[in-house]
Amino acid sequence: ALADATFVAHWNHRDYVNHPLILPGCHVPCPACQFSPAAVAKVFPDGLPAERQNEPYFGFGNYRWAERDAFLGELQREFRPVFFGNVIDYFRQPLEDRLRTWAERKAHIVVPVANDLSMRVWEALLTGQIPLVPTDVPDLDLIVPRDLQMALPILRYEPYSLDSLRAACAQALARFDAEGAAGVQRRHAFARDHHS
Repeated sequence: ALADATFVAHWNHRDYVNHPLILPGCHVPCPACQFSPAAVAKVFPDGLPAERQNEPYFGFGNYRWAERDAFLGELQREFRPVFFGNVIDYFRQPLEDRLRTWAERKAHIVVPVANDLSMRVWEALLTGQIPLVPTDVPDLDLIVPRDLQMALPILRYEPYSLDSLRAACAQALARFDAEGAAGVQRRHAFARDHHS
């Protein structure tokens, strides 16, 4: 009740902030927070690289209480994690090192904590990656129309389905390889101009 208005980042999970004395504001999705366009330009003055590893970016804080925990265990057996576990240790790494690690991969696996549209979607795009997002993240369709999702692309997979994720990964690699540097620049420009 200390707020005059609320502006929720996760539209799908907004009901808990309803209060008769607080004005409900509009949806303001999380932007890219880890990396800025200026940081990308400083680390990559000649543009983001198009030569990258096929292994998707897979790195998560391990929140034991989250429903996704069992699926992350499956992913650990399928993919080599960039990091897994202590988020504080991850953020102790220099920003430039983290940014270079993201820019080494073509695709990025997104596994939300609670059907939320994570800022990592925008950070993946900002670094030129193709995000792989579950179909049960409804806020993405509110922010990025389906035709634009396909053009960037942002690819979807069935939640907690390793087979569906494998198919999305294969599609992401084919799209990345077909579009190369032009696709990297398109994704970066979209996140730079709209979500940073």
